[in-house]
Order: sequence, then C-alpha cells, then structure tokens
Amino acid sequence: MNRQFFVIVLFSATLVACGGGSGGTSSALAALAPMTINAANEQQVASVGAGAGAGAAVGGMVPRSLPRTWSSVPSDLAATIQQLIPDFSKQSGSRAISQIEADCAISGTRSTALNDVNNNGIFDAGDSTSVVANACDDGDGMTISGPMTLRLNACVADFANGSCEAMDTTFDIAMSSVGGSAQMQGDVSFVSQYDASFTIDRKFLVSSSLSISFGGERVSFSNFLSESSWDNNTGAFSDATDFTVDVNVTGFVGRLVVNNTVPMTGNRLSGPYPTAGSSTITGAGGTTVVLDANTGDLNTVQVTTNGGAPQLFTWFELEQQSPIPSFF
Repeated sequence: MNRQFFVIVLFSATLVACGGGSGGTSSALAALAPMTINAANEQQVASVGAGAGAGAAVGGMVPRSLPRTWSSVPSDLAATIQQLIPDFSKQSGSRAISQIEADCAISGTRSTALNDVNNNGIFDAGDSTSVVANACDDGDGMTISGPMTLRLNACVADFANGSCEAMDTTFDIAMSSVGGSAQMQGDVSFVSQYDASFTIDRKFLVSSSLSISFGGERVSFSNFLSESSWDNNTGAFSDATDFTVDVNVTGFVGRLVVNNTVPMTGNRLSGPYPTAGSSTITGAGGTTVVLDANTGDLNTVQVTTNGGAPQLFTWFELEQQSPIPSFF
C-alpha cells in the first residue's frame, strides 16, 4: 500500500501496531469567527498556506507542522489487515465476518474485525475492517486508544495497466507518547493511482472534518480537498490543496480559508519547494494573504497582505512561523 499518504494528514504510525493515549476522544472544534488578517499576524497566516504548498514537494498536503508519522495509518492498517486474513480464515470457515482479539506487544489490547463481503479471503473492494485499540503499546514509543474503520472502494486507474487504490477511513482516537498526548477525530477518503511502471503517482484526498487537539489547543480542518501528482523519474510535482481551518491556539484564534488558486508546482530534484503557483488565504471582512511562488528563486515566496506591497520570504522562514503546534 502507498506510504506517502498525507497528509493530511493525519495519523499516527501503524495504528494496528500501536495503542492509545489516555482514554476519551476529541469532539469536533466548533466553527470560529473568521480571523482578521493584518501586519501583526500576516506571517503566521501565510505559514498556514505555505505549509500546504511546500508540503507538495515531499508528499504532504497539510501544514508541515503536523507530524509526518501521522500520514501512514490507513496504508499500514490495510497492509496489516491483509497479513491478518490468513488468521481470520483459520478461525472462521465462513470468512465473511471474522474478529480477532489480540494483546499488543508491550501492553494493552486491540480488537480487529473484518467483513469480507465476497468471502474470497482477500481484502479487496467492498470489504471493510475496524480496529479498536485499548491503551495498545507495541513498543514504537506511542500508545493509542479508540476506534478506526477502513473500507476499500472500487477504483479504476487513469493509466493503462496502472494500479489504483481507494479507501474511506473514520477515526476517533487518543494518542500519547513521551512528547505528550493528543486526540484526533475525523474522516478521510483517499485515492492513489500509479502508472504501470510506478513512475507517475497521483493522489486525491477529501476530508469533510478533521479535528486535532493537544492540551487546551485545537485545530480543525473542514472542506479539505487535495489533488497532487509526482513524476518519480523527472522529479516534477504538482499540488492543489484547498481547506478551511479553525485554529484555537495561544495567541492565534480564528477561521481561515485557503484557496490554492493556481496549483503549486516544482521539481524535487531542484529543491524541496514550489517554483510556481499561487494560494489565497482569506479571513474576516475580505482580508487576505496571497502567496506567489513565481519569484525566480527556488527558496522564496512572495507574500502580499490586503493588497499592499509584496514582501519576499523564504519558505523556511514561513514554516517556522506556523501557529499550528507540532504535537509529537
């Protein structure tokens, strides 16, 4: 299964091989009032869009301050379920609906249920699975509690003789590590396509709601849509990512709408950042920050606040301004 899956996005490494933080799960962050964008917060606002744009180069589609290890759970879950199918088959002659209760490697338990709709012993389109972790620790430095479900969908590749994977996930989990505790709740629909030679990689990601909390701070994404592609031979990449984000962290509270008006494009062989493309971030009263990657410099982006004089920043500078906390 694909290992570059976002984002977004989103999760902790190897859900089935992990466990849960303190009990309890997060609730979606209520919509906040739009934030007024001004000279005092323009760099932080710009960083929200910069994270999405710069992330395209390395397979990320949400602000890069979100831990990249969270990106692999759906792929890891599907791969692990595939490995578990022989065990399901041994336990149940009618494989259609099977469940396995297991201890985690260090402590805690997990319950894994598989609905093999066509009863063919393969985790394929139409099948679904659910995992409920209970303070499960498999020795990877993190514990997880809570449920996650995954359903594979029928998927047709755009490429002749290519491959295609499609899945829906929902989750409501609590996580903890030596770095702290966090909670995540939401849904993600994901499509990944490859050509026959695995040279071209296309991904489509949609989330209606994703809420993340850490202590008293919360971030909630909605209307998340990302379309991206990579050419593994030439290094060329393209990403268009739109979302609404409600941020409630110390000193930075409000709603922002990110519209990637022109897809961010570049070449990973030349550098990790886009060299073309534009995003507009909108706050209260039509206040805006516009990011323009067409600067002629691989490392810089032009930032224009409320139609004023453009300013030049490095992508790295903006990333360091991110108001969205890194939870782990």
